[in-house]
Amino acid sequence: MLVSTSAYRLFDVVVTEVHRPSPGFVRVVLTGPGLERFRFIGTDQRVKILLPNERGVIPPLGDGDGWYQAWCALADEDRPPMRTYTPRAFQRDAQGARLTVDFARHAADPGPASAWAEQAVVGDAMAILGPDAEHSGPNTAVGWIPPRNARRFLIVGDDTAIPAIAGILASLDRTACARVILEVGDAADAALLDADELRADGRLELTVLERDESDRGAALVSAVRALGDVFPGDASPDDASRDGARDAPSAELQEIDIDREILWEVPGMDAATGAPLASDARRSEGYAWLAGEAGAIRAIRRHLVSERGIDRQSVAFMGYWRRGRAEN
Repeated sequence: MLVSTSAYRLFDVVVTEVHRPSPGFVRVVLTGPGLERFRFIGTDQRVKILLPNERGVIPPLGDGDGWYQAWCALADEDRPPMRTYTPRAFQRDAQGARLTVDFARHAADPGPASAWAEQAVVGDAMAILGPDAEHSGPNTAVGWIPPRNARRFLIVGDDTAIPAIAGILASLDRTACARVILEVGDAADAALLDADELRADGRLELTVLERDESDRGAALVSAVRALGDVFPGDASPDDASRDGARDAPSAELQEIDIDREILWEVPGMDAATGAPLASDARRSEGYAWLAGEAGAIRAIRRHLVSERGIDRQSVAFMGYWRRGRAEN
């Protein structure tokens, strides 16, 4: 069998189904030739979606590692908008391969992807940049990389993180317990986590917060600050060994200008490949995963690491959007 030399490839896909699974989301099912080569990882796996440009087309970008340079070289009117998403599901059967993506709706201030999803109909085209299953090397693009012995998790995010959180919860084994703090525009969106079994087993504490549109993320910050203990199952917030914490002075953080820099740090990730490290020496029972608006995520990370003394190697944070800023 011919093994792919490129970790990722562009998949041309078309819409086969459009659903409204909750008030705040549009669910789009996609298929296309060659999609059976898509490597689905689960958890919070990231892919790039490329949408039709101002002329309604997606120009050819090649199918190798030079796609990004080709995308950058296009004129503004020819360059297809590109955004990062987490696939919700992937199915491969006798009927072919189908990729499901949930798009958060932003009626007041929609970006290109949200606006496209609102108008999507069967037959609409887009492209997905995702991992090639025929590539022999690492190509996972995930941010959920807990220490090997972690069994107690704090997961914090806004509604844009719901697909990733759903994938993370689905990956947890029966020895794990999680506390999820979620900020949404409509409480009904929390049902997309599909976490009823986890809650019934007592392994999930779910807090759903109503979003203040004038100060998005503020409810998340307040809820984390109000926690008596960081991770579910802790006997005491002062029990540093159970939290995977260390003395706060040794966990000093460098300030990040979120209007100029990307707020993104994933302990346990190989910076060269974006995949989990082959050798990971971290040891902690607790692990925090934070995703959402950059200002809120920066504040929560600082609280956990600098004020609570949680080891920064046990905190993954992704402030992947900022109000008023487009993704590059």
